[in-house]
Amino acid sequence: MMTALQERNEEAREEIREEARKCDEKTLSYLAGFFDGEGSVMVDRRKGRPERVNKNMHMTPTVTLKVCNTDPEPLFLFAEVFGGTVRVDDSVRSGRNKPLYNYRIHKNRSFVVLEMLLPYLRVKRSQAELALKVYEIQDRYDRHDMQESMSEVLPLLEQLAELNNRKHLQKDGRFIL
Repeated sequence: MMTALQERNEEAREEIREEARKCDEKTLSYLAGFFDGEGSVMVDRRKGRPERVNKNMHMTPTVTLKVCNTDPEPLFLFAEVFGGTVRVDDSVRSGRNKPLYNYRIHKNRSFVVLEMLLPYLRVKRSQAELALKVYEIQDRYDRHDMQESMSEVLPLLEQLAELNNRKHLQKDGRFIL
């Protein structure tokens, strides 16, 4: 039997899948190759938002995917297929550099992207599989019991960090791959 959280997540994921299924296999393989070269898998450990009524202040891991490039066209293709937005990152731009564009997604949207690109991934395949396991673990827990999931999730985060030879947690609370 599915939990209420699992049901909500599956409904949201199915809506995203419906749109993405319109994409052909050739485009998915192109996006996977682009993600292999220019993408990253991050697991943010975010605190709940204090402005919310329940003020959940536990650390909740959130899988985030990021793809950056100076050419926005492949990023617009990601957004067209999977949804999301492309933004310009002016913080890294100096007078002579081209602007850097970012496509960044998280939660159910990142789950669907990893799920659909997984058959085509080569470089980021292991990271994608581990990130999907993080989602599987989180789906088993009620949102109020997320702290309990941490004992299962933390070893996966360490494995993700090792895959990228980054064995430390970044200052902002992310493991980056």
